[in-house]
Amino acid sequence: MEPGGPSPDVTPPPEPGRTAPRKPSHAAGRAAGALYDALGRGSAGPGLFGLVAVLVAAGAAGIWALGAAGPGEGRLLAGSTDAPGDGSLRLVARKAGDGEIVEVRRGRERLERLGVDDAVRFERFELTSDRLDVGGGPAPDVVIYGWTGGMACCITHFVIDGDSGRLLGRIEQGAGDPSAFVPPAEGSSGRPLMPLMDDVAAGAYGGSEAETPMGRVLVGWLPQERRFGLDLDAMRAQRGDAPPAYWTANPGLAMTLLDTAAGGAVERGAGRGAMARAYADWVEAQVGALRDATLDPLDPASFVPLARVLDAYVYKGRVEAGLVRIRALKADQPEGLEAGLKQYFAVLAESRWFDDLDRLNNGALTREVNAAGQ
Repeated sequence: MEPGGPSPDVTPPPEPGRTAPRKPSHAAGRAAGALYDALGRGSAGPGLFGLVAVLVAAGAAGIWALGAAGPGEGRLLAGSTDAPGDGSLRLVARKAGDGEIVEVRRGRERLERLGVDDAVRFERFELTSDRLDVGGGPAPDVVIYGWTGGMACCITHFVIDGDSGRLLGRIEQGAGDPSAFVPPAEGSSGRPLMPLMDDVAAGAYGGSEAETPMGRVLVGWLPQERRFGLDLDAMRAQRGDAPPAYWTANPGLAMTLLDTAAGGAVERGAGRGAMARAYADWVEAQVGALRDATLDPLDPASFVPLARVLDAYVYKGRVEAGLVRIRALKADQPEGLEAGLKQYFAVLAESRWFDDLDRLNNGALTREVNAAGQ
């Protein structure tokens, strides 16, 4: 989709990492104060379900605005349309070669330059949100994303502290339409989370990208570590057969992320019991596919059902329970089973989120990766 093309609320974007590289929709953030959910559709529900690219179109007229930054100043992503000397925070995208960089300014002072020292150049930057306190400061933070363009076609999110104007951190998304932070459930003490797919398995099992197993991660600000990483409390399940915590603690978020597999079993506004049953039905559907599968040691594509079931356990911190179940299911195919497990953990070890996932699983992933490498 060309920059400035139809808004995603007209054409819902597909799941990140599940389509051939293409230009994402850059219409997010152009409708002031609008919030919309763009539900992704896909058959390969990883972890729990297929991804949604939840895009928060932010920008209050007269506070944060999109448009010209002024004569010779570039393209205004966020900030006051008044004179730059008024002391407000302004983010301006400027042409740099065949791409863009972003300058963060307060009044006449330049605080940050984004996209300058990256190994890849960004073709375009856009505002995602300026209304959420992502990093825990008193002022709302500003979230923008950079798109690399071309065949790389990857998204990187940048979070600017709304108080200091400094870069809090960056989040690598990968391919697809840009995701965004989702606010916590009303009345909860949670923090905004960005739902993403862990695309580490892309290309590892052959076949189409739509069939690639990908786990769901929820990324948030980790105040003790001063970085963005996985929200382990939100992702963790209390038992091997239980859903991740956010599935029932924040049904609004869970409903936003439902794919067609579970979506047909529960309606919006459903209670925790219905949500838990929908989750259990989804997992059993993945288990059933693995039960019927033949694991061919020489065919990585045959390991996809195994990877989907393991994702359902690994990404909620219950890898050991998943391994027990899988080994019981495929005890009659020992060679294929061991080849599939070796492939799975070799791939998982390359995840950008591996260290956090290992913590989520109490160090069990490191043990399995080491065993797979022997």
